[in-house]
Amino acid sequence: MLTTFSLSTALAFEVQKMPTGEEMRWGQMPVSYAWAGGAVPTLSGVEDAIDESFTAWGDVTDAYVSIDERTTQLAPVVALDDENLVFFTEDWPKGNEALAITTTWTDDTGAIVQYDIHINASIAWSTTNEPDAYDLQAAITHEVGHVLGLGHTDVADATMFAKHEPADVHRRELHADDIHATRYLYDEPPAEPEDTGTFEPAPGGLGCRVGPGAPTRTTLAGLLLLTLLRRRGDAR
Repeated sequence: MLTTFSLSTALAFEVQKMPTGEEMRWGQMPVSYAWAGGAVPTLSGVEDAIDESFTAWGDVTDAYVSIDERTTQLAPVVALDDENLVFFTEDWPKGNEALAITTTWTDDTGAIVQYDIHINASIAWSTTNEPDAYDLQAAITHEVGHVLGLGHTDVADATMFAKHEPADVHRRELHADDIHATRYLYDEPPAEPEDTGTFEPAPGGLGCRVGPGAPTRTTLAGLLLLTLLRRRGDAR
């Protein structure tokens, strides 16, 4: 069954919404991430690039966003397992040239509870501004925007613009449009977690990927997994 996701627009930015209309955002802070490795290409500074991608959003002033780096012993796979992983993989959907895919799980109110970001290991990546390779830090900074609940924007210079080109290193730095979006979603302090920061499994989820296709809804192990397929943008 096909499901259409609507996006709410404030200024030029867009935020992700549930089919029932609730805006997606984290209900608790900090947002954690753990580098899980995977099929990492021969590339220097990968973990530093990932760290800086998350730091860019955590440093937004006048927005209640905090980031927490963690370690993990979990295998680098997409799963609802109470840990938010970032990893490279060679197991990529055939015909999908996306740079990275972000899968996000929510509860039925739109509160985000978990995500995984997996990165296409077959892409030509760079951390040193090579002209014919995609900038890893810029691409993951874009994905972290989706982690926080942001959609794509029509502002061509913004990090959350749908299309990235090789050597687009300027997208490492958040544009005013990205900053306004973050302040819109996180304009007041969220609740503090009462435990170690792991999240309870939720009855719903939202996956977001850079690639062609239409939104789909499937049922998996009693969970409603809502998959939002983004425009082809980043793969071009």
